[in-house]
Amino acid sequence: MQNISDKVKTILGFAIKAGKVIFGTDNIAASRRKKYLTVVCRTIAKKNIVRIVAACPGTPVITTVNFDLGQIVHKDNCKAVAIVDQQMANAIMNSYNNDMYHLISEGK
Repeated sequence: MQNISDKVKTILGFAIKAGKVIFGTDNIAASRRKKYLTVVCRTIAKKNIVRIVAACPGTPVITTVNFDLGQIVHKDNCKAVAIVDQQMANAIMNSYNNDMYHLISEGK
């Protein structure tokens, strides 16, 4: 496992501690809370990405490039997380690195 140190990991850690994260594709699709950003794993199935984009219209979606999302959130097999805090989501969108993350959907 490689050492992943970047701002996205730090902000996600803060969001998890604050309880501002929804874990899992099913929970993201079922939740009625407003989602400001969704981060998905590089190994997620395409149908789940389509499901997340359909469930969260207007929400940006970014994916990891060379590591699994479970390494960041410390949950094995975690394929998607949604940020429900606007300031944390904006901080991630302003600071993510294109070498480590790719924007799938701008959410406009």
